[in-house]
Amino acid sequence: MEYLHFLLTRKYIEECNITNFTLILYFYNNKYCGSACDQEGNILTYLYVQNQNSLYIYSFDSGYPNYFISYRI
Repeated sequence: MEYLHFLLTRKYIEECNITNFTLILYFYNNKYCGSACDQEGNILTYLYVQNQNSLYIYSFDSGYPNYFISYRI
């Protein structure tokens, strides 16, 4: 569902020529996450708080089998 939301939002941004909106795809793996993932999460949270009306962050666990991760990206 989250990936479909990303695709629809990206299409909306492109077709409506919206220039002040940002989409972030964040890939992580819970199996290998440590302090780096915590730090990255804090950075993403900070960015979101500062830009709530112009930013979507999509987070995906790359260790979870997802068709679109292995095929589309």
